[in-house]
Amino acid sequence: MIGSVNGLVGLCKADQTFPTFWNFHCIIHREQLVSKSLNLDNVMKPVMEMVNYIRTHALNHRQFRNLIAELDQGLPGDLPLHCTVRWLSKGKVLSRFFELLDAVKMFMEEKNKDYPELSDLEWIMDLGFLVDMLCHLDRLNLTLQGKLKMLPDLVQSVFAFVNKLKLFKAHIQKGDLTHFPTLLKASGQVTSAALNKQRARYAALVENLHESFVCPGSVIYK
Repeated sequence: MIGSVNGLVGLCKADQTFPTFWNFHCIIHREQLVSKSLNLDNVMKPVMEMVNYIRTHALNHRQFRNLIAELDQGLPGDLPLHCTVRWLSKGKVLSRFFELLDAVKMFMEEKNKDYPELSDLEWIMDLGFLVDMLCHLDRLNLTLQGKLKMLPDLVQSVFAFVNKLKLFKAHIQKGDLTHFPTLLKASGQVTSAALNKQRARYAALVENLHESFVCPGSVIYK
């Protein structure tokens, strides 16, 4: 159907008499681009290892919940179990993990589990950035779901998000993290030099995601 050579799309584009058109593939599941575009497996892998260590062992899970109760800091009561079905579903896990970061670090130290990432300020910033980016993508995903959604409306939602990504990149480059509250919180203890380096990296990652959403050949985004 969508093959670039022998599919319907490819055949129509090869036909010089066929009107010019745009083609969209899996528009409702554009969040699958995240794993390739953001390239933050350095965050996802250790987080999921720690979550699974806590949640899949009954004793560990009970002890972790007791630790949270002892800390009594208005923290969420638990970590959600890691869902492997959809990449975007990890966003809620990451968000809760960030909220419980100090408790997770304390628990892992008690269990003699070595995760140097938990003391790495730049890694914690990566975690904050990914939490915020997945939050934005989750909002987009919600606008693409539901009954009686027309293709023009779906396309408009995606285009609006693409424009937001351009805004996000510009703001990050200027040091404005208004749209990234978790990243802003995570960056509180890093030096200005480290923050500037990370900002340039995050702007590049947002640009990667922007390019993934842009339709090839679209005159709007050239």
